[in-house]
Amino acid sequence: AATGVTVLFGPSGSGKSTLLRMLSGLQECAGEIRFGDQLWQSDDTRLAPWERPLGMMFQQPTLFRHLSVRGNLAYVMKRRGDTGDLDQVVNQTRIGDLLERSVTTLSGGEAQRVALARALLARPQLLLLDEPLSALDHGHKQELLSMIREIARQVPVIYVTHDLDELLNLSRQVWLMEQGRIVASGK
Repeated sequence: AATGVTVLFGPSGSGKSTLLRMLSGLQECAGEIRFGDQLWQSDDTRLAPWERPLGMMFQQPTLFRHLSVRGNLAYVMKRRGDTGDLDQVVNQTRIGDLLERSVTTLSGGEAQRVALARALLARPQLLLLDEPLSALDHGHKQELLSMIREIARQVPVIYVTHDLDELLNLSRQVWLMEQGRIVASGK
């Protein structure tokens, strides 16, 4: 199985986030979407976002504000119908000391680590990350970059950014986007 990080790179407005939303099923598109031997979308088929074996993480963490960190993680595990690898994911994202806190009290970096943990608990076969570091300071960026590099050894990642430093730090492969099209790709 392919692993590593494929970076979607290009200027703002080039279609990077739109492409991720199409892959995830959050936005309609024409044509066919396949992942390995799985058909996610065609003229006759359209898997709902929750039926696609992927995890997503956005620029702003999408956490349930009325739940604790533990509650946010439990929600994903309940939806998946299993207990997942909670201890492993908590250790991997270094959120053990945050479990009992309300998500409204988390810093930006902490919230992104919880969002990453939630995405991983879904046991994704593909991880879609849409500019997850853009709102973080340098220290939190470096911490999350390191985690994403580690995670990408087990799960393929498609990572949207317009930050050259993130591209150079993460990418195994790059897709350059301009005006809604991939105009170049390579290692």
